[in-house]
Amino acid sequence: MPKRTFAAWISMIVALSFVLSACSAGNGAGSDGGTTQTQPASTDGASSDAAPANEGPKLLEYEVIAEYQNLPDENPTMKDRLVMEKFNIKTNTNYITLAEGLEKLSVLFASGNYPDYIPNLNHEAEVKKWGDAGFLVPFSEHLDAIPEYRKWWTDEEWNVMLDFAQNADGKLYYLPAKNYRSHSKAWIYRKDVFDKLGLTFPETLDELYETLKALKAAYPDSTPISNRGKDSVIGIAVLAHRLPGDMWYGFEGFYRDPDANNEVMYAQATDKFRESLKFLNKLYKEDLIEKEFPTMTTEQWTQRGVSGRSFLMYDYATRAAYFQNLMQDTPEAKWEWAPVNMSTGDKPGFVDRELPFFSYGPIITSKLEGERLDRILEYFNWAASPEGVKFHTLGVEGETYEVVDGKPQYSNGAADKHEMFQKTGFIEFLVTDPEYVQSNPDRQMDLAVSETFKDKPYVPFTAFKMSPEDRETANSLITGVTDIAEQFYVKAIMGQVDIHDDAAWNQYIQELNQAGLEQLLELHRKAVQ
Repeated sequence: MPKRTFAAWISMIVALSFVLSACSAGNGAGSDGGTTQTQPASTDGASSDAAPANEGPKLLEYEVIAEYQNLPDENPTMKDRLVMEKFNIKTNTNYITLAEGLEKLSVLFASGNYPDYIPNLNHEAEVKKWGDAGFLVPFSEHLDAIPEYRKWWTDEEWNVMLDFAQNADGKLYYLPAKNYRSHSKAWIYRKDVFDKLGLTFPETLDELYETLKALKAAYPDSTPISNRGKDSVIGIAVLAHRLPGDMWYGFEGFYRDPDANNEVMYAQATDKFRESLKFLNKLYKEDLIEKEFPTMTTEQWTQRGVSGRSFLMYDYATRAAYFQNLMQDTPEAKWEWAPVNMSTGDKPGFVDRELPFFSYGPIITSKLEGERLDRILEYFNWAASPEGVKFHTLGVEGETYEVVDGKPQYSNGAADKHEMFQKTGFIEFLVTDPEYVQSNPDRQMDLAVSETFKDKPYVPFTAFKMSPEDRETANSLITGVTDIAEQFYVKAIMGQVDIHDDAAWNQYIQELNQAGLEQLLELHRKAVQ
């Protein structure tokens, strides 16, 4: 069958809906923690796959800001042009990068010059503020207009999403993107080196210590564990001590501790955290982790992995494939991820479990109402249909992707989704196409990790629902508390303060409290009552 040209698509699209392949059904993501998405059934009485009529409705114009990791090569993009034709709209889109997004958007909202809608926004805290200030249309009042979006969620996932994504007043001001996985982080390691030395992957911190010493003895110039970012260092020990692995981001250090009757705690002020620092300090003194761990860059971390100077890392499991690909000229190298949740030997350690959604998605501002609001909701609903999901994830068959051996793959030379976006504007929106998830090697690895860890213990999900006033108070305190905690953990690991000294630990706790920790704990405990 001959491939359609892009020009043919443009000429036919006024009269016809897109003819895109329907997604093949998978196993549903149920309450047991499974991760494979199921293609939702069509709505009775109104096929979501039928294109909205392009004859009749008048052309509607919209001012749009779109925030992404990189910028497209052209504006409007191929995706933009097809959407505009399909829905009889004209979008004047200002593309901005994530790096500049928050600053620019904050100025626009403060001045009242904000756009009609933003299809992809990554700043959930700001979105909630703008919602409270009356700048945004609450999707919670228009869910009946986007039934296709709801179909991708189990009832349990939907309720968890609402608990976290809604404002304290129960209104939902953005549509979170559906997460196709439940886990993605794991230990990755050089299995060939382990096999050569007769080592098995450790399951406790004590075993990890002995393994690192054996690696150091065999390779004296090595740094057995490398890292990039704070969580890659802390993650070595805190999960084994049943603490949150991502405690450094925003308010993530506040959690309910199942080992303390689910009391709300601040991870960085617990005895478990202190024990984690003691372990990391021991590794630091014996050159088993990076001496420059606070400032390690991704480039340095990558060099460690490909040069054979580091053999273990706690990171995304897909980074095993990343290093394997970079070391094609070293055929003996074999990077793998380990199906292990490290423990202290007492209780099972935690794994990094993800929420069923990503905290980014589209917002609609108060400038839209009536027909202009309805048309965009119509677009969002179609975007969440099986046809629309495939369209945004992959583009147009024969133009941007093709199906090979039953699996979709990019056909325009794009190496990954970011390059696909740069070339065409197509990128996953609201939901990732299930066929793409099942055929993409990285996504397959995510699903394998999710399946392996689905029944392992994790920090309980807790939505701290504060009033706008309480959230403002918390925001005014968290930076000072976090700064003290970050400075202390670096000094403790490097031995600049003695983590074994009770006086030093008590002084640290006192400084946290003086900066507002006790008040923050009170606010968080109030928020879950």
